[in-house]
Amino acid sequence: HWECAGSRVFVSSEKATEENLGELVVKEMRKGSGNREIHIKADKRLNYAAVRAVMQKIHEAGVPSVGLGSEELKQE
Repeated sequence: HWECAGSRVFVSSEKATEENLGELVVKEMRKGSGNREIHIKADKRLNYAAVRAVMQKIHEAGVPSVGLGSEELKQE
């Protein structure tokens, strides 16, 4: 079930849908040496269930591990 509540999902710079996410991930993984890593970066307001759904689709596409990216808060 694709629950992104109006959120957008991109693979590289290409917008993904529930139907084409796996295909886009496989295509991106084949570029270069093939030893590419997958990292997900999501807005902190996004429900974790939506992020998890994307992670599951990526895993179903054959990617054994997916990393979650985060940004460090800048101290002023």
